Amino acid sequence: MVKFSYEDCLGYAAFLLGFLSLWIPSGYSVGIVGLFSISMLMLFSRGLPSLSAGQYSTIFVMVSYSFLWMTDGVLRGDGLRDMDQASRFLFAVPVLMAFSQKRPPLIPLWLGVAFGGIGAFSIAVYQVVFGGVSRASGFIGPEPFGNISALLSGLALLGVIWFWVEGERRALIMFNILGTTAGVGALILSSTRASWLAFIAVFIFILLVIRVFVPDKRVLRFSVFFLVLGLVFSSLSDNALRDRAIETYKDLQGYFHGESELRSVGLRLEVWESSLKIFSQSPLVGSGSEGYDYRMEQLASGSTSRGDLLAPGHAHNEIIDALAKKGAVGGLLVLLVYLVPGVVFFRWYLATTDPESRIFAAAGIVIVMNFFIYGMAHANLENNAGMMNYAFWVAIFLGLQRESDDAG
Repeated sequence: MVKFSYEDCLGYAAFLLGFLSLWIPSGYSVGIVGLFSISMLMLFSRGLPSLSAGQYSTIFVMVSYSFLWMTDGVLRGDGLRDMDQASRFLFAVPVLMAFSQKRPPLIPLWLGVAFGGIGAFSIAVYQVVFGGVSRASGFIGPEPFGNISALLSGLALLGVIWFWVEGERRALIMFNILGTTAGVGALILSSTRASWLAFIAVFIFILLVIRVFVPDKRVLRFSVFFLVLGLVFSSLSDNALRDRAIETYKDLQGYFHGESELRSVGLRLEVWESSLKIFSQSPLVGSGSEGYDYRMEQLASGSTSRGDLLAPGHAHNEIIDALAKKGAVGGLLVLLVYLVPGVVFFRWYLATTDPESRIFAAAGIVIVMNFFIYGMAHANLENNAGMMNYAFWVAIFLGLQRESDDAG
């Protein structure tokens, strides 16, 4: 009879998180339920682990964010939405603790994100080529679809490096390269500009990581290979890159020339401006979700509005959205949700001399970088897919840190 340890089960749950993220509706929930359930069983069975300072500081920020959002939702009567999404950080804390007890098998984790990239690309091709839509959206909308595709692609690429360092079979390396390129294809077919920018930054960072482990000539070949693949994939979506760039230019022209009807980028800028006005009316505690919608409706009905400000329901910017709804404290907490784990991962990356730990730290930096840059044009934490993927991937990789690796 085959027996599975808690660590084995954690590794397979992490596989499902990456594998099912975009394949099926709410697919990310399957892996998350598994991760949370197994983690709770581990903690009840073995007790709480000893954590590093960086892990404690990240948990503190996660819990503080959840407490503020949930308390604010109760006091304002905004309903269950604020409480439900904010609780995701609380559910991620046991996962971080469980991963810190003993490292699970990691091959399933890296293969999972590669499978996830392939699944995302398959769905994107079906929707764009056979479904006749202009933007691939999976089951969650084009923006979060592009965001998570970029995440899966970046992590799959780091999986290539991990397989290389660990001396694993070449077939595993090639499979993760396939998963990486498929994720890039899904990203391009989503036509999500914020995720394009995020992935460019992520890819540049990963190239710097690759230089640590791979000879310079191979890094150059690697860069050219992905550049060619990007051009090939962009042609699949009827020159999506070119069309979206032209749209951006026209949108900005319309905004700065005072056109009465705004689209996309111009509307975002208008929403930012209006959201900052709402923040100025209640800078300490914000207006809450319902109060934000009410005040935005008032601004939209005024003569200064040049677009449909009501459509998003958020500020199209993580920090500005929190400032408008939760005030200065909320804005600061959202910034810390990214800044604290980002600093912890970065200091870990610089401090450790262990190649495997450096890859884990780099994965953490990729996660934070991807979601933060995307969050400058969207409200990642206002979306279930974004919130849950960010919280649990941070928990997984930060849980792999050891006290001896902690730099602060």
